[in-house]
Amino acid sequence: MPGIEIPEKHFLTHFKPRFRDTDRVGHVNNAVYATYVEIARVDWWTNVKKRNNGNPMSFILGRLEIDYLVAINLKDELSIAMSVSRFGNKSWDFSFLIFNKEKTILHAKAKTVQVGYDYSEDKTVVINEITRKYLKEIYNE
Repeated sequence: MPGIEIPEKHFLTHFKPRFRDTDRVGHVNNAVYATYVEIARVDWWTNVKKRNNGNPMSFILGRLEIDYLVAINLKDELSIAMSVSRFGNKSWDFSFLIFNKEKTILHAKAKTVQVGYDYSEDKTVVINEITRKYLKEIYNE
């Protein structure tokens, strides 16, 4: 069986579904997929902040799209590959692949749009150079 094609530049995180994520028949509830995407995004941002020599910017989530392909079960061990698929002036897109540990089953694809945001001013802002640097590390152009 061919493996999942993962973008060359990506951020990878791993986890197992929790019992609370599932329904009566053991499938992960569709709304929980958004949490899985958030787990990858938070893991990436935590990694950026640990390595940062400057000040990465804050952002808000502007959009989330999920394509459900194959049900996730409680026993599945999962990975999420996250890459930057678009850069804008004030926003960027992350693309996500949610797959099993063996890289043989693609469970879902997702995309989020992040918007640079200044919480103290309550307004959108241009992506700063420090954040742009870290985004380019996982940018697939």
